[in-house]
Amino acid sequence: MIKTSVHSECHVQANRQSPDQVFKAFSFSLDTAEESAAALQAASDAHGGQVPDAVFACAGAAKPMYLIEMQPEDLSRGMANGYWIQAWTAFVSQLFNSVSDHGQEHDISL
Repeated sequence: MIKTSVHSECHVQANRQSPDQVFKAFSFSLDTAEESAAALQAASDAHGGQVPDAVFACAGAAKPMYLIEMQPEDLSRGMANGYWIQAWTAFVSQLFNSVSDHGQEHDISL
């Protein structure tokens, strides 16, 4: 995984459109709107208070098992990891975009 991460970062850095572009990666819990807001705030702070032009939500987890083996908590955690984490990030991103006064379009990739 570290090799992939380093390779991906090198690929992103090599494809900058200008030397002024800044790419940062953050690791946050995104289980709630508040935690997602804290993550986006950190990203904005790292860019001089500007909302990032693009947000990539790489979230989720897998716990392979048969449905008959699952407990209710397994289903709830699966929905949280597969849906809510990304939904909160998209929701908060749009809130940040609506208060941005830069007049720029922003993308969300889930």
